[in-house]
Amino acid sequence: MSEIYRFKIFSKFRELKHIVTKRDEEKALDNSLALHTGEDTAQILKNREGIERFMDMDIVVADQIHGSNIEIIDESGIEYKHR
Repeated sequence: MSEIYRFKIFSKFRELKHIVTKRDEEKALDNSLALHTGEDTAQILKNREGIERFMDMDIVVADQIHGSNIEIIDESGIEYKHR
């Protein structure tokens, strides 16, 4: 697993566990978690499983959007896939 980041601003929310991964262009699939890119699905699912082991929990992966809109999601808005 390559670099993993955490946001200090979230540290006050003890119930919120989060990480942000960074892709290494030299190791194209090293931390790729995105299934919408057309990359190797099996490798991406393996990467997600590695993150789940690291976090010791099931994870939610969001598609990265470059914009200024904010979406609030509750349990009814979560769609479980690939389980």
